[in-house]
Amino acid sequence: MYLARFRSRLGDIESSRMAAIYRNCLLSISATDAADGSQGCFVPKEFIRRNVSSVLAPGKNGGTVKVHIRPTTRWDDDFHSQRKGLLFQRGWVFQERLLAPRILSFSAMELAWYCKEKTFCACRPWYNNSRIDNNRQQFLKMIDDDKYPGDIYNRWDDEWQKLVSAYSGLDLTFDTDVLPALSGIASLWPCPVGDMYLSGLWKSSLPLELLWYRNTETTDHIVGIRRSGTYCAPSWSWASLRNPISFFYRLGPPTYLATLVDAMCQVDGANPWGQVSDGYVVLKAPCSRVNLRCVSSPTTARHYTHCIVCPPDDSYEENERAILDVTAPVSEAAKDHFDSQDYWCLQIAISPKPTASRSLQWRHSLLLKKEDRDPNAYERVATWRMDVEKWPNWDLGPEVTVKII
Repeated sequence: MYLARFRSRLGDIESSRMAAIYRNCLLSISATDAADGSQGCFVPKEFIRRNVSSVLAPGKNGGTVKVHIRPTTRWDDDFHSQRKGLLFQRGWVFQERLLAPRILSFSAMELAWYCKEKTFCACRPWYNNSRIDNNRQQFLKMIDDDKYPGDIYNRWDDEWQKLVSAYSGLDLTFDTDVLPALSGIASLWPCPVGDMYLSGLWKSSLPLELLWYRNTETTDHIVGIRRSGTYCAPSWSWASLRNPISFFYRLGPPTYLATLVDAMCQVDGANPWGQVSDGYVVLKAPCSRVNLRCVSSPTTARHYTHCIVCPPDDSYEENERAILDVTAPVSEAAKDHFDSQDYWCLQIAISPKPTASRSLQWRHSLLLKKEDRDPNAYERVATWRMDVEKWPNWDLGPEVTVKII
């Protein structure tokens, strides 16, 4: 049975137990295409008729037979693939789908079976997606120490970024559930001994894991929105946005420009991987003043979705853009307000640029502004990567210590 019936109002103690409940269940039964709890595993026949075509084909003894044809369902057992099915778009279901050892999925068109070793479906009973890179099966073995080689721990941070990217685009009725709905997975994640979980990120992966950005590939999420209501996460955490996010692709190990000085998140309740009430990171890195000019994107002229990054003398080129974490409706007042604020560029790391020439490099940074509540702290505005070859004389600024909340 699914966690749709469990909500934050039942307490963070309930959400902290979900890892043990799902991991130790015998079988999870999924009503994959049910719109809500009032619908069951089986869809009306009218739905099937609309999605099935019938053709006449030659039969025995000169006769004909009616053949029913329907689209093939993609059941890639991969936690960062785009799944079909209403249930798979729900945030609370994500950790059940990843943790349950066996799942029997009732979709609108067929049955599918998942376990630690294989995946089968009715249209392809021979289908076996048991590659070692298969992410769901890999995760189940990652948390089972005696059945998986130890070298997986060298890639755990990359796997976490894939998982978060997939989870961040799912639906939640309440914004404050963003961390509790992932807490079961976080509690079992094979991170290094002594590591600290910080509002959806891991301390040992900072500052590099701060370089997430709002994913604008889908028009449904072109507008960047902070999670509303009760405090959900600090601005440097992906959990602060109601949008799918991604991490920058890396060709090789980065050269760090920033050093993590301190980091803290205040947990709001008994679940150490659940909701937070406050948090900050303190970084020591080169920092310089910049000017930002908000612009709309080609896909929508109704919102300022990007900003052009300029040095203080306002020399810039149109393609030097960063994706804003939070967008604003297009208006002169909004533009004047955005452009008039003071902004800083905090350098984080340099990484190889993914081109044929490995000599090219990206310089990754955080764009910040002063935080209204705390005059000694900053708020994240965006992450930005600069072509080092294109801006060889960019002034990185002096090395300073900055607190981001």
